[in-house]
Amino acid sequence: MASSRQRRRLPDMTEAMTITHPLAAGIDVGSTCHAVAIPPHLAAESCRTFGCTTPDLQAMAAWLRSHGITTVALESTGNYWVQPLRILEAAGLQLMHSYGVLPASFQPPAPFIRLRTLWRHRDRLVAEQGRCLQQMQDALELMNIQLHKAITDLA
Repeated sequence: MASSRQRRRLPDMTEAMTITHPLAAGIDVGSTCHAVAIPPHLAAESCRTFGCTTPDLQAMAAWLRSHGITTVALESTGNYWVQPLRILEAAGLQLMHSYGVLPASFQPPAPFIRLRTLWRHRDRLVAEQGRCLQQMQDALELMNIQLHKAITDLA
């Protein structure tokens, strides 16, 4: 027998919320393809899949714009979302919410993105340099070459 809790009808979330952006699309960003959904009343085919190459992303942006989409919500793991976001921003689809409940992700301007990428790469190289020096010192110690007694820094 079903409990009173199971018999009680839970409210439909779409009834409780008002759509603030009726021309919104949702994109599930993947490593090999992107699944895109627009409101069903805008097209006979309201869900499509696009590839990940730049021409595919441009075709995706064109398809969204051809149906009057003005806002886009992206769902992604890893960094697969970066290129679709750049293409969509260039196409003027930069708002990242459908019902007004998803906060926009901070993306600095393009020059800062390049600088941040270079800085992070430099940081990884410096960290790797430290690991390599430690490995060289360990290898020398195992061979009983005790340069550390004569030289204070191998770098």
